[in-house]
Amino acid sequence: MERLNREGDFTIQKNPMVKEAAAAGLYTSPLHGKFPKIQLLAIEDLFNGHRPEAPFMDSSVFKKARAGNWDWMCEGPCRCL
Repeated sequence: MERLNREGDFTIQKNPMVKEAAAAGLYTSPLHGKFPKIQLLAIEDLFNGHRPEAPFMDSSVFKKARAGNWDWMCEGPCRCL
């Protein structure tokens, strides 16, 4: 992690969280290579378009929830959905 010091120069912080994330090692995907097991992203990183490194996942292999009657969740006619 880099931060600005008082002189305006970048310094690398020895953050225990970063050390622990690095010590967790890598996950090896049989098809897609290696990925860090623990990844630290700040909210600012997410807003700037950064995403965690992860293997490709095809969402079509997951079951979809079926539409149904949600009246059992409410007392009387359901107006919450």
